[in-house]
Amino acid sequence: MANLFISHSSVDKVFVNKLVFSLSSEGFPIWLDAWNIGAGDSITRGIYSGLNSSSMVIVVISKDSINSGWVEKEINASLEKENINGRKFLIPIRIDNVELPDSISDRFTVDFHNAFSLPLSDLVQELDNLALKNINIEFTKELTVLKFTKEVNLDKASLLKSLQFIEKRQGKFNLAPKQIKICDDAGFIELVNRLHHRIDNIENDPDYSSDLETKLHSLLSHVKKSERILSQGVSYILEHAYSLDSIYWFARIIRSDIVYSLWHMQTDVSFEPIEYGYAHRSIPIWSNFGAEEFYSVDDIEIMHIWFINKEAERLRILIPSNEVEKIRTNGFYCGPQRLMDTCYSSVISKCIIPQMLYKHMHNESEPLYWDFEDAVIGIS
Repeated sequence: MANLFISHSSVDKVFVNKLVFSLSSEGFPIWLDAWNIGAGDSITRGIYSGLNSSSMVIVVISKDSINSGWVEKEINASLEKENINGRKFLIPIRIDNVELPDSISDRFTVDFHNAFSLPLSDLVQELDNLALKNINIEFTKELTVLKFTKEVNLDKASLLKSLQFIEKRQGKFNLAPKQIKICDDAGFIELVNRLHHRIDNIENDPDYSSDLETKLHSLLSHVKKSERILSQGVSYILEHAYSLDSIYWFARIIRSDIVYSLWHMQTDVSFEPIEYGYAHRSIPIWSNFGAEEFYSVDDIEIMHIWFINKEAERLRILIPSNEVEKIRTNGFYCGPQRLMDTCYSSVISKCIIPQMLYKHMHNESEPLYWDFEDAVIGIS
C-alpha cells in the first residue's frame, strides 16, 4: 500500500491544492489525479490504479463533488475495498453545508466548512493514529509540494518538514523534477485564467494586433516553461547543494518573473486588475533597481565570479553591497579576491547559486558550478 488518494471535484481545485500541500508538508504521501493522469491516459484505469495502490481515501464532499460521477465511483470503489479488507479505507471531509451521500451518511466527517487549521489538525491526528506516515512507498512515488505565500515567498518550513519525512522513509530526498509539484493559490490561478481568456478572445481585444497575439502566446509558453524550470532547478539543488536558502531564492526569482509577467498582461478592459501580484509589478531582478527591490536593499554590486583555470566562464551576479563589503578597503576596490575570503557565507546560497542556476536553466551554455572553494570574485 502507498499514498493517500484524494477524491474530489475539479471545481474544488483551490481547496484541494491547499489540503494537499498541508498534508504533504505533514509527511503524508499523496495521490492526486492531476499529478498522475496525463493527456491520452485512460482516466478509469488511472483512477482505479491509484485507488488500488493507496492506503486510504480522503473524499472531499461539496455541492459539486456529490454531483460528480467520478467521485461517486471512487466512493463506491472505496467501500467495496473496505468490505474486502475488513478495515476503514475512506475518510469523508466536508467543505460546505451539503449533506453526505446516502452510502456514507453515517460516517463521522471532518468539517472544513467554516475553518481550515483546526479540522486539518483533527484530520492529521486521525491519519497519524493510522500510522500513514510510515507506510512503505516506492521512492519514485514520493512527492513534495512547493507553496508560496505573498505571491512569491516559498514556504521553507513546510518544505523542510516534507523533505525530512521523505528522508526518514527513504534515507534520501534527491527527488526528480516530476516528484516536485507546485501548489498554486487562487490569485495565481486567476491570473493564469485571465491570460487564457485574452488568448481565447483575442479577436475582440480592444488592443488587438498580431504582435499582441504573438506576445500573449509567448507569455503562456514562458509561464509553462518557468514552472518546469522551477521543478528542475529545485531537483538540481537537492542533488548537488542541498540548501533551503538556495531553493527559496531560486524559487523566488522564478515566481517573481512569472507574477510580474502575468500582472502586466492585465490590460483587457473586461477585467479590473486584481491586487494579486501588484507588489511585484516592478522590473525583474536583472537590473540594479530590480535587484534592489528583489533583495530589499539600497545598493547592489555587479560582481564577476570565475575560476583561475576557467576565466572565460565568468558568472555575472548581482549581490547586495553589504554582503560583499570586504572586497573594498576604506571604500576602495582592491582587485579580485578569493570568494570564500571576501563574501559572507549567505552570498552563495542567496545570490550566486539561484542566479547562476536560473541563467543555466534558460541557456545551457551558461556555466554551472556547485563548489566555490577555488572561486575568485571581482567587481564588474
